[in-house]
Amino acid sequence: MPSRLLLPVLAGLLCLACQSVAAAPAPTGGHAAAAASAPAAPPPARAAKPSVHYAGGDGSSIEQAVVIQGVSGEMAGVGAEYAWLRMKFPGYKPRLQTLLQRAGKIYDVLEIDLPDGKTATVYFDITAFFGKL
Repeated sequence: MPSRLLLPVLAGLLCLACQSVAAAPAPTGGHAAAAASAPAAPPPARAAKPSVHYAGGDGSSIEQAVVIQGVSGEMAGVGAEYAWLRMKFPGYKPRLQTLLQRAGKIYDVLEIDLPDGKTATVYFDITAFFGKL
């Protein structure tokens, strides 16, 4: 049933796209070929993203937890966790993720399967960005 509802919406969006292309002014004069081959303007400049960097230990225990710095909120922080895992454990598969609070700090504990069949547990100190959007 949802696909029947989605089809008219997609058709409507396609019609809007066609109308906007049809409404665009055509190039004039002898510049038509030049306009067609000219490179597109670059996208507008965006604010630079903060530089994510890692401190702390190797993540093998709470005492050696990886500390993620330079992120503004949970979404970026979690993305940085997975980026670190991809760098340190290429080909890993996530198994379990747990939130742990100890001694006033908050940790994300990830259990992963490694390509060689072993399992590893990695600790991330997420105190700095936990609960921030």
